[in-house]
Amino acid sequence: SKEILDKCSSILEQGAPSVPALGEAEADFSVLQTGCLKADALRTATDADVALIGVSEVNGYDPVGGTGTKLYKGAVTEDDITRVAKPRTDTPLKGMSISVTGNELLSLLEYGATSEKEQQDGQVSRFHPFAVSGLKVTYHLDNEEGGRVADVTMEDGSKLQSDALYSISYIKGTFPERKFDGKESGVTMTDALRNYIVTKKKVSPDKNRIWLKS
Repeated sequence: SKEILDKCSSILEQGAPSVPALGEAEADFSVLQTGCLKADALRTATDADVALIGVSEVNGYDPVGGTGTKLYKGAVTEDDITRVAKPRTDTPLKGMSISVTGNELLSLLEYGATSEKEQQDGQVSRFHPFAVSGLKVTYHLDNEEGGRVADVTMEDGSKLQSDALYSISYIKGTFPERKFDGKESGVTMTDALRNYIVTKKKVSPDKNRIWLKS
């Protein structure tokens, strides 16, 4: 009937219902910057000193719990949270917490992120740097282990103390079994990122946290 057609036409003119925004990205993020944003969210949710998140690479390399997608400028919706926080899996990524010394933290940064296959093989194909929160760091990508990480400071610019204890947060499975006796924090990456975006309202990429050098 004409009434039904008019109603359908009206619905089409209105377009799809708007998706509510949880917050806003003020600029496009790179994959590494998105990883740092997730690390910020995880560190905030667990009240840790430092957080580490693996970063996927263009060649198809995927570390455990790694960041494989970007956050784009504009409204951040629930779909964005799911896309960024749970890449390639329907299972929420669980946060872990542990305390380590400054020297142990440097060793983790030097070793880098690992994939499930690398953990099974007991060796890494090459260096895969972490996205970080709570730190500023320079990575020398082509150096051997022991010379990959330089100029490490805390977020406020203070020096990393070799013997001091630091609480770190990371995604379950990031490190090989038995490497650390970390405990589940009760926080998922999805919830941490959602809460962070809602609280901050506006987020922007940090371009001065990590420096990559060949």
